[in-house]
Amino acid sequence: MISSTHHSLDARMRDGTFREDLYYRLNGARVSLPPLRERTDFDWLLRKLLDDDRVTLSSAARERLHRHD
Repeated sequence: MISSTHHSLDARMRDGTFREDLYYRLNGARVSLPPLRERTDFDWLLRKLLDDDRVTLSSAARERLHRHD
């Protein structure tokens, strides 16, 4: 099973808002990905995601994606 969240499940489990047994079942392997704004390969990734002749982005749109939090 693969799952994802933007919450700290450790903290949720400690404060009782996430089940401890489920936390330990899901916690077999952990992969952390940085937010897009912190990635050094953001432009490369964007080109790969939009690798379609029908899709283009203006420089203003690309800049806005860079600034998005």
